[in-house]
Amino acid sequence: MINLTTEQKSRRLTEYERRNLYNKLQSEPQKIREAYNKKLIDYLTSSILPKVLPTELIELGKKPYCGKISRFHIDAVRLGLPETYQKSKSSRRTVKVDYYFDSNIKIAYSKKNGSSGDDLTDYILKKCSPEEIDHIKDCLIRYAELNYDYQYFGEEEGIYASYGYYFSSADTWGQLQNKYPKYFEVFWETRSEEDKSDDVLEIINKVKDALG
Repeated sequence: MINLTTEQKSRRLTEYERRNLYNKLQSEPQKIREAYNKKLIDYLTSSILPKVLPTELIELGKKPYCGKISRFHIDAVRLGLPETYQKSKSSRRTVKVDYYFDSNIKIAYSKKNGSSGDDLTDYILKKCSPEEIDHIKDCLIRYAELNYDYQYFGEEEGIYASYGYYFSSADTWGQLQNKYPKYFEVFWETRSEEDKSDDVLEIINKVKDALG
């Protein structure tokens, strides 16, 4: 337990401090999401694309004179998944389950696959086994869960807030410590030694007094 002085407890929690703390806390679910996304892309690129994409499009994609596409799309609804993922019924927030990814496999551009990315859904439904399709569906739902945890980190604890105003129930350092003790430790670690000092607070108070 960090023992704050009376001055430190009453120090106002600024908007910059709120956002800085939230961004630091959010970096962990972001890393988890990105690590999973990389594994998912590796799986789709190594095991699914070579199996489902027409061989002629892959071969033409290696030619220097062909227009190429390396961005792909999987339509969640056509795979039998919901369009959006919602963590709980009480939440009004959702994330899309549709999945877009970039691969090092390039295919030749055609009017059929369009310029914004080739839709893999029909290929997957036609050429993948039921077990592979189920695995892909599980992966998309898992990614949606991790994406939700990243985008709306702390929603259930009241940390996430609309319009970027995080930790809205804490106005001071003392309130932040009382209401979110484990997050206050992270907050404290980010403060410089000078910032933690009462000397700085005394200067601030003197300036306030001088200004009336």
